[in-house]
Amino acid sequence: MHEGSRAVVTMFNPDATILDGWGRRDILDFEGADDKGRTVRRYLDQLWHDAQRQVIAAATRYEVYEHGALLETHHDELELGYLYPE
Repeated sequence: MHEGSRAVVTMFNPDATILDGWGRRDILDFEGADDKGRTVRRYLDQLWHDAQRQVIAAATRYEVYEHGALLETHHDELELGYLYPE
């Protein structure tokens, strides 16, 4: 880590049925307005799932619109490990 950076830890204990259908693409999972009144949409791509290692990967795309015109697109990828209580 670099000085001033942050680490975020989320306790992720998914319902097994969530992972059964893993692999969907272009899921619109948020739409709202930013502090400038522009529309922000977040799309999720479920990239892969490794059940043996208990790891999932996803890509997130944020699109920012003003008056219906696309202004910006931001991308992020994440690998997330999960544990079941048992």
